[in-house]
Amino acid sequence: MRRCYTTVRERSNIISSCLTARFRQVVVRCVTARFAKTVEKSGNVWYNELKSEGKLPYKSEFNVVGENMNADFRINGKVIETERLILRPFRQTDLEDFYEYASVEGVGEMAGWKHHESIAESQSIMNSFISNDKIFAICLKENNKVIGTVGIEKYGLEDALTEFKDYYGRELGYVLSKDYWGNGLVPEAVNAVIDYLFNELDYDFLLCGYYNFNERSKRVQIKCGFRPYRSLTMTTQMGTKEQGTLTLLTNPGKNIKLDFSHRETLIFE
Repeated sequence: MRRCYTTVRERSNIISSCLTARFRQVVVRCVTARFAKTVEKSGNVWYNELKSEGKLPYKSEFNVVGENMNADFRINGKVIETERLILRPFRQTDLEDFYEYASVEGVGEMAGWKHHESIAESQSIMNSFISNDKIFAICLKENNKVIGTVGIEKYGLEDALTEFKDYYGRELGYVLSKDYWGNGLVPEAVNAVIDYLFNELDYDFLLCGYYNFNERSKRVQIKCGFRPYRSLTMTTQMGTKEQGTLTLLTNPGKNIKLDFSHRETLIFE
């Protein structure tokens, strides 16, 4: 059974965030372009890939009149507990645990980034996690060891994906230590975050994604209820081009009706 800890200040922040995002749902109809493909993002890659192939109009062809429809998000000290895990903000004392799994070859590569080659690199990235405040550390409840992350990132292609113009949401990304693969820990963490975002923060939808060579990530997303949404060619942080799948999950407590754009990449059924 999950328990979520929220202070009085956090409740105030949550209410403010929800009201702000809901107001945007009413008044904002077009959005600016930005894209983040994984928890360790790399900018406008997917947009540029599609535009270079002639599959998207240029940004100037859109009537941009307001802020984007990414929901506002900061962890703000939020702690989520599951049967085996605690999800919490990163701390400086997590550095050794973070470097321990992020430096293992094959962990980052499955998500499109190169494994860390020094603890200084891990320190720099962890500092950004702390300052940006949108990456949960996945900790084992039994010893508080950090073994991975779940990030609540901005989704991209906002000016092109007009199906979301009346809704608001984010994109999830996750990484887990290779030592703990195959134990169902990522679905446990991701489902807890989904529950929080849908039932407490009132999000309308969530996006996620995987490279097609990453069968483990594909299975995680299927287990968590995500459905294949778009087939895209992606450029990794290592400079390689890989076929990938963007997935979509809508809030089951809402009547979400999507009028899909750009059907040439659409695989949603």
